Amino acid sequence: MSVTNLPVSRGNTQDEHEIPQQRQRWQPCRAGIFNVWRYYDETFTFHEGCLLLRGQNGTGKSKALELLLPFLFDASLRPNRLSTFGGSERTMHWNLMGEGTSGKTRVGYVWMEFGRSSESGEEEWFSCGARLQASVHTTAVHADYFTTT
Repeated sequence: MSVTNLPVSRGNTQDEHEIPQQRQRWQPCRAGIFNVWRYYDETFTFHEGCLLLRGQNGTGKSKALELLLPFLFDASLRPNRLSTFGGSERTMHWNLMGEGTSGKTRVGYVWMEFGRSSESGEEEWFSCGARLQASVHTTAVHADYFTTT
């Protein structure tokens, strides 16, 4: 997968993490996957609420979306909710422990950060995420969810 950094709109922001003044609705700003599937420490930066993932087949574009959306919004570990195709063969346990992982236990994190400008012009932030833990001794995945401001 290739990552393309887009320039910040000059009229709207001065810092790449500053929220444009006209954005009063929550918009995704950044997202991350740490130690899940083949992602060891990846941060995705949104450009004005949009994210473009491109790359060859098998590089993880769909997997990134499966791990972030809708999982972080509905907190469902059901395999058909974790698949862009609605299949049930790829469980969250497989995402943590399958294909090339070593060790008996694996802990991973997925998170998203949202931002907006309040009516007074102040920046507001909201982050949600999940800590995921799986073991070779069981097919269950333990998930702890968190939010921050």
